[in-house]
Amino acid sequence: MPKIEIALKLGMTANNVKNATIWGNHSSNQYTDVNLVKVKLQGKEVVVYEALKDDSWLMGEFITTMQQCGNAVIKSQNLSSAMSAAKAISDHVSDMCLGTPKGEFMATGITSDGNLYGILNDLLYSFPVVIKNKTWKFVEGFVNDFSHKKIDLKAAESKCCL
Repeated sequence: MPKIEIALKLGMTANNVKNATIWGNHSSNQYTDVNLVKVKLQGKEVVVYEALKDDSWLMGEFITTMQQCGNAVIKSQNLSSAMSAAKAISDHVSDMCLGTPKGEFMATGITSDGNLYGILNDLLYSFPVVIKNKTWKFVEGFVNDFSHKKIDLKAAESKCCL
């Protein structure tokens, strides 16, 4: 869904958008991070902030939309969001089996060892990863202050459920 929302905002197809990360698990505090999102404009890859020139939308309405996307699909289509979930699963399995394309990563649920991004030990949490030869590796070091606050909020919410 993040790729689709960004693509719609830019008037392009979702194939031209890559590297959105969803932190945490599905809830009203899930956080879709676009810090490393790149879009292809006129044959050139640029960061999404440069392409959109609308930081307030990316840091506000976009995040809220992503937090409520399941409900939005149900309301707009008067149907379950199961097809959206099925498409995501299909894409996920493809990346896990074939690897993530060069220069791209995906978000996947991993049990935290407590050593990355301040996420609690033993918490099943969505992290950005690259996959090669059916082996995953964390994408590290790209979280800015804004993202860290959102990630911490999500982690605090998840902590109550341990």
